[in-house]
Amino acid sequence: MAGWGEKFSKMTQSAVNKSKEVAEITKLTLNNNSLEAEITTVSNQIGEYVVANNLLAEDEIVGQKLQQIEELKAAIETNNAKIRELKNIAICEACGAEVPLTSNFCDKCGAQMKKPEPVVEEAPAPEVKVCVNCGKELALDVAFCPECGTKFE
Repeated sequence: MAGWGEKFSKMTQSAVNKSKEVAEITKLTLNNNSLEAEITTVSNQIGEYVVANNLLAEDEIVGQKLQQIEELKAAIETNNAKIRELKNIAICEACGAEVPLTSNFCDKCGAQMKKPEPVVEEAPAPEVKVCVNCGKELALDVAFCPECGTKFE
């Protein structure tokens, strides 16, 4: 029976050693995942720094990517402007808060809001003719100037 107890003890010890090994592998794998995430974070920070400072723009690939980023930023700003228009809000230049277009002052910081310039669409000027004698503007269909009587042909 001593042989069986010895075998059981060795099997138990082997299982314990295997569990320790698996635990260590898991710990190291998690550590590697954490380190890889940190590398990604640092890489992103480098990229953000390069973009923010327009570095390496002379490199063809980086230059293309910087241009792509500018185009994406422009599209985002266009979308944000449309969102603000649909929500009927403006952005306070002093604090960045969203403020209803009807407000004269920001409700967060009290800064005076600039009112957007109304877009005035000019109606196309009707086509007219000008009397050669007196200079009066006349409709196209008149035969005589009502001001001076000059005949039009």
